[in-house]
Amino acid sequence: MNVPEILLQKARSYAQAMARERRILETQSSSDRETGDHVVASAVDTLEFLEALADSAVVDAASAEALANLISASRQRLQLAGVILDGAQGEPFDTKKHLAVKEVAAGPTSHNQVSSVISYGITCNGERIRPARVVVALRGKE
Repeated sequence: MNVPEILLQKARSYAQAMARERRILETQSSSDRETGDHVVASAVDTLEFLEALADSAVVDAASAEALANLISASRQRLQLAGVILDGAQGEPFDTKKHLAVKEVAAGPTSHNQVSSVISYGITCNGERIRPARVVVALRGKE
């Protein structure tokens, strides 16, 4: 078994465990929701890892297809659990949903826009779990 296959297998197991845990937590009291938020954040972190792996040159065509299917299924599961992923390249920077981790020089039309997303922001069932960590383009940066 090669490295991408092992990673895919682990990611599938994790996604299934996250879905089971979320179903359990949905039946518990609100004081247990914090644990659920950690589970959701971990699932999103795993999704980000899978997307980075899919964008890398490490995987072959068959693994890339399997990754694309797993990413799609993970996004659907998160959406069904009431999870919204925030942060998109090119959108206006908003301190209510973004955390700037780096600033870069802006082009002529990109001032105060998200240049790239480091990690997604997470909103679950209307509550913000974490802001999107982004690189923001600003005029005057060199």
